[in-house]
Amino acid sequence: PITLISSHLELLIGNHELPAPLYENVRRALGNTRKLRALLDEFIDLRKQEFGAVVIRASKNDIVPFLHEIFLLFSEYAAQCRIAFTFTDDTSGPAVWFDPGQLGRAVNNLLSNAFKYTSKDGRGAVELSVREEQDRILIAVTDNGIGINTRNIHRIWENFWQDPEANSATAVKGSGIGLHYSREIVALHHGELCVESEPGVRTCFSISLPVKCP
Repeated sequence: PITLISSHLELLIGNHELPAPLYENVRRALGNTRKLRALLDEFIDLRKQEFGAVVIRASKNDIVPFLHEIFLLFSEYAAQCRIAFTFTDDTSGPAVWFDPGQLGRAVNNLLSNAFKYTSKDGRGAVELSVREEQDRILIAVTDNGIGINTRNIHRIWENFWQDPEANSATAVKGSGIGLHYSREIVALHHGELCVESEPGVRTCFSISLPVKCP
């Protein structure tokens, strides 16, 4: 059904005679449908992980254009939310071994969470950054949102666990699988996913990946 819905929306998007307001609504509906498809794929992959069936198809890719493309996908949403969104590249443009589809899901999840829990009153800020550190690449998603209480931070990686304080602060509830899934995907890349948070001040999720193929 999701595929059928998407195909009909894509047909509407291709109709250049649509009034501008209607076109924009269809475009947003298509975007949300794709997000729903990605969430279902994520859940299926999570079940595969439990049985050791997830395969990483890594290839050597330039990490900076890959991340910048993700940045552009979120830029319009950031503007709608009145959140300052920036991309910082502090690398020499190294090629890194990774699976674009799987790593993309992990980065998308971190960004989605950052926007979800960051103020939309014009004072919120989210940054996607990448830098080199010896033989590793560090990808970071940083925000000045509500943050994670110290007593809960060790639980955020648990499957299906949801932070009651975070959920009470936003109308959009999470599924509780994103961070667990993302950490597993990063681990399959021989990397690490870590977090530092000072509630109400700064939260940073960082992915550390080896530059060379393990």
